[in-house]
This record gives sequence, C-alpha cells and structure tokens, in this order.
Amino acid sequence: MSEARTAGVGNGARIAGLAGVAVLLAARLAAAAETPPPAASESKFAWPRADQVVLDGVWDLAWSDPAETPDALPEVDKLDWFQAAVPCEVHWALHRAGKAPNPYVGL
Repeated sequence: MSEARTAGVGNGARIAGLAGVAVLLAARLAAAAETPPPAASESKFAWPRADQVVLDGVWDLAWSDPAETPDALPEVDKLDWFQAAVPCEVHWALHRAGKAPNPYVGL
C-alpha cells in the first residue's frame, strides 16, 4: 500500500508541475497578446528615412561602348537616351523601353 501512495504522490507532483508550467505559459501568452506590435514609425520600419535617398521612379538611361580614356567618351547629348522605371531587373527595363528582346522568351 505504501508503494501505491508513493506512486500517487509522484503522479500528483508531476501533475502539479505540469499545471504550473501551463499557468506560466498561459500568463506569457496573455502578456504577449497585450503587447502591441512595433510602431511603423520606429527607425527600422520608417521609410524613407531622413538620411536615405529614394532612387525608385523613372530614370533617363543611355549607354555607350567603354571608352579607353576619358577624352574618348562620347558627348552626352548625342547618346540614345530612353526612360526606364526602376526598381526592376536591367534586362526587363531594356525590354520595356524597346531596346532589348523579352528576357524570358526562350528560357
């Protein structure tokens, strides 16, 4: 009979321990539910930041063959300029501007 009591006490202690853990977890979950999410104005979420320059939008682009010397650079006004909206992948921007074939055809 003493073994049965010992086993019962051991199970009771185990159950009490599990109940204590469950109460602690429930309290932690309740505290987490009451904590508001971080504000969008915090520095890691704020966009654009005061010290950043936003580069997305429409850009005027042109290209030329590489020059061997700075004197060999073509005149900027004589280049074939076109507009490209960024951000996007460069081949897609060239395709949308009519300067290159569709980069996804033939893959």
